[in-house]
Amino acid sequence: MFSRLSFTLILWSVLVTPATSNDHKPLVQHHVVTTEPDRQSRRVAVQQFVRQHGHAQNQLVFWPVEDTAKTTEPRLTITIPKQFPAPVQTKKRQYYQKALQLATQLPPNPQYIGASRLATGAHVRTSLAFHQAGHPLDGLVIGTDEPKPLHQSVLLDSSGSALEPAVSLDFIEEVFGLFLRDSGLVPGSSFRVYVVGRTRAETMPLWTYIIDDTPLGHRFLTGLQAGTEVKTLHLPPDRKHASAIAESIHYLVSEVSEYPGRYQLVILSDLRQVTTGQWHFESYTPPPQRFLADLKSRKLLPDLRHWAVVAVAHQRAKSNGDRFSAQDDSQLRTLWEEVFRAAGTQCQIFRTPESALYTLKHAFPVGTPTAAVPDTTTN
Repeated sequence: MFSRLSFTLILWSVLVTPATSNDHKPLVQHHVVTTEPDRQSRRVAVQQFVRQHGHAQNQLVFWPVEDTAKTTEPRLTITIPKQFPAPVQTKKRQYYQKALQLATQLPPNPQYIGASRLATGAHVRTSLAFHQAGHPLDGLVIGTDEPKPLHQSVLLDSSGSALEPAVSLDFIEEVFGLFLRDSGLVPGSSFRVYVVGRTRAETMPLWTYIIDDTPLGHRFLTGLQAGTEVKTLHLPPDRKHASAIAESIHYLVSEVSEYPGRYQLVILSDLRQVTTGQWHFESYTPPPQRFLADLKSRKLLPDLRHWAVVAVAHQRAKSNGDRFSAQDDSQLRTLWEEVFRAAGTQCQIFRTPESALYTLKHAFPVGTPTAAVPDTTTN
């Protein structure tokens, strides 16, 4: 059994042991975002950082969630000095002791030590850890080694077949939280919400969030704040026959593909296409090849070769109250699977938001990085 003295000696040996040479390693900047009152967790954060990244000029940054409305500065920044003065071991011990003290005093005492910018021009590997009990993203760890921005879009059906607004907004809020995780908070990443229209031209951009090139902790906190705006979005009232789904997909993809990066599309619709004068899937689901031929003739088949797609084709009754048969549902699913395959991707189709969210959380692929896909529309 260790005595208190032996434990203290072990602790200081961990903190004071010089890290290996940093000559060929990228600089490290690790951000901790937390509201947790547990001082021990902050002590551990400092200890682990020193043990793993105790190289010159590496930084550990604390951001308090309660300051979301004014997240312009971190609460505490700990920067490993380029070199310690003599006696080196004594000065290093004193420095880390002060770092532990300041970390355990957060958030009551907003003090700073050794705040300085990392070397200009050096490659910096950044990461972030988030701790807030009860929050869906509690325990989240983000690393930003992925250099490509992520562009994630949600397409909502606004016809009478749409889900209840509260259900749709809850779903979007969950998806946005996952976007913060999956994007790695890479600057330029974007999250967009579109609403299906009666025609391609009536597709409505409802909400857009773009990640700015600011400090990582600031990006995350402003993202959390933006997530609260989702609950206040005003969805358009039910619009009869506003179900030109294929046309709206083409509009959305043509617009977002102008921005190079990785692409994801989440569709929240019963997938009952309505094109005035041509298609009304509630009454009749055409053979896939016939529908595809029409989309190609109107130049409305999108280029989805670099997109990952998930759809929530929620079940509902017909407008006359009758239920769709299992055969109807099977034909509809087959048609859209063929459409997405012809567009260059596969689409996972789910019946409930809950089942789709499980895939989004655990197995949603990300589109292959690519240059912008040109818009081929002639409309």
